[in-house]
Amino acid sequence: MSDLRNPFNTKQIRGMLVFGLLMLAYACLLYWRPIHLLKKDPVIAETDRKLDSLVAVLKTRKENRKKSWAKKAPAELWTADALKAFDPNKDELETLIAKGLNKKFAQRIINFREKARPFREKKDFRKLYGLTDSSFLLIAPYLLLPEKAAKNIPKKRSRSIARHKTFPKKPVFKEAFAINKADSLLLVSLKGIGGYSALRILRYRKQLGGFVDTAQYNEIPKLAKEAVQSLKKHTFVTQNFIPRKILVNQATFKEFLRHPYIDYTTTRKIFKLKKRAGRLDSYRMMKKYIPSLNPRLKQYFDTLQADSHFSPSKRKNAPEQ
Repeated sequence: MSDLRNPFNTKQIRGMLVFGLLMLAYACLLYWRPIHLLKKDPVIAETDRKLDSLVAVLKTRKENRKKSWAKKAPAELWTADALKAFDPNKDELETLIAKGLNKKFAQRIINFREKARPFREKKDFRKLYGLTDSSFLLIAPYLLLPEKAAKNIPKKRSRSIARHKTFPKKPVFKEAFAINKADSLLLVSLKGIGGYSALRILRYRKQLGGFVDTAQYNEIPKLAKEAVQSLKKHTFVTQNFIPRKILVNQATFKEFLRHPYIDYTTTRKIFKLKKRAGRLDSYRMMKKYIPSLNPRLKQYFDTLQADSHFSPSKRKNAPEQ
């Protein structure tokens, strides 16, 4: 530590101190000199004088505007000595003038009650244009109006009336009907089935290609239990009904996905199997290689031979069995 020395000598240190003081003085001169010159500049002084006069004119105009008729003193709105109690909703123009009100102010009261609304309470009178808070406090004792308006509470409907209200009943069909031929008008006649429920039933029937079993009613999305019970009680599936079938070897990827029993993963497996085998001729073979296949699809696929033994390892050009 003893070897460390100051790199600057005494003269250099004194020079830097003097230079710093000069810079500080120069900065102070730059800060104070423009303000001093601006105060003595005649052009700037004249501009300041004009601005002050403009501000004074604006203030005078504002005060004059406040002194307009809309803001006049109460003495010019009514005569304090001759003012009497009056009803702003019933008194006519001549009556209001006779009770000490200014003619223009009385006309304003009549215009308000005829074009806007009648005065329900004393606070409504405060909404008149040109009436200040102090003026309202002076004229309020002469107003023949209630302090607060009575609230009009709507009468509640009697619960007994609502409880005993009768609604038209749906027509009851004693004979059951075929579900695959029913329309919305026939479906909404059943208990528990409205317009939206009938729409869901018809939409699901279209996606399936037709119902082949009444147990499929439980699969309809967002259908209430009461509606399912009504369907099972009043509808049936004809024995000779043939649903709309899917042409397995010709249907496109989207056509498979439209069916409620086939999801995206199952569709991919079917197409992979078709690519390996070349042709799908047996539902039993499809079920063997795709165990997740819904058993009801057997009735929705095109003519599949249940006794056929077709293996995917065979060539694509293998003869059909």
